[in-house]
Amino acid sequence: MNTQPINNFLDQIEGEYLASKKRQRSFSTKAKANKEMIDIGSAASMHLFDNLYSPNTFSLAGKDVIDLITKYPPVVQTDFRLEESFCQFLKRRLDVEFEVKQIASFRGAYGSFIPIVSSFSEKNLIVPSNIHQIHKAHFATHGFTLHEIPSDNHGLLDIEALKNVLETTSGIKWMYINHNRGTSPTTEYLQSIAEILNTWDMYALYDADVLFTHHTEDAKPWLPLLTPEFLERAIVVCNLTKEFGVPGLRVGFGVGSQDLVARVRNYQKMTLEMMPPIAKHIARQVIDEDAITSAAEILKERMQYLKNGFYKLGWPHQKDPEAGVNLFLRVPPAFEQAKKHSPDELFCFYLVQNLKVLVRPASTYG
Repeated sequence: MNTQPINNFLDQIEGEYLASKKRQRSFSTKAKANKEMIDIGSAASMHLFDNLYSPNTFSLAGKDVIDLITKYPPVVQTDFRLEESFCQFLKRRLDVEFEVKQIASFRGAYGSFIPIVSSFSEKNLIVPSNIHQIHKAHFATHGFTLHEIPSDNHGLLDIEALKNVLETTSGIKWMYINHNRGTSPTTEYLQSIAEILNTWDMYALYDADVLFTHHTEDAKPWLPLLTPEFLERAIVVCNLTKEFGVPGLRVGFGVGSQDLVARVRNYQKMTLEMMPPIAKHIARQVIDEDAITSAAEILKERMQYLKNGFYKLGWPHQKDPEAGVNLFLRVPPAFEQAKKHSPDELFCFYLVQNLKVLVRPASTYG
């Protein structure tokens, strides 16, 4: 087989990709040296805008609300009506009573990671080997030493490998768990994790990508909230971005034991890790409207549309997801032969350059 046409094609795309990365580095250097290029107001407003909101917020609330948010920054929390609304929402959905003292609120689920794992002084953290690279960097830049545990393609930890690390490493108080690859947890898996948490006196940060968007009858992404022995030593984190249909608002919740949530709230008070009151007000309206059923159905329909379309194209994907919003595909055979760059990165670059289609490379998930 003559592979020269494929090699020529890859050489061309890889050359364009390399040139693109050089341009990005060049722009970054110029931006640092010439700050007026990216001046959008005062430093405080820029910090709030970059860290709390995206342009999607404008379509949700309008410029007047954004002006209010930047005018009145986060304050120490004394109003827990948002947490009460979330308790009522969980009661309606799961028929389970949660206390307000079991709920913590954050500036998005991503914004919950450091307040939660910093509620104890230990700086060793268990993470799955295939979590998103950005998450690893986020923890590492806050001084955490990461201990990676082998996991399958869907984020389920190798329990024996986990035990081996805990037996040989001291000072571990938290483990981070994320099932954003589409696998729904089972009661048995959660109980096995709970047993380890109790044995080694540690806790779990469970990053729930979704709670109610599932694609099979057996999948129960909300199960961590209904497994008492797990929830006693865990905080289950979720957000309003996907299932509530309000990306950009940056509101997340953590559900756990009262003692654990109290520690997290204390950290928030000391560091002013609070949400602006206007964002909390909008979030309450969204939760009380309880439109999650229609939003989850739309997400399910989109996933089915994607799967059917790729099946018709004869395009293989890793596995039908049980829950969530991510679908992992194989790159076309020509890109699998890439040598200078990751095949998926190169293919994503090709799509955005030539078809204006934006997708994420799977390698960022490990």
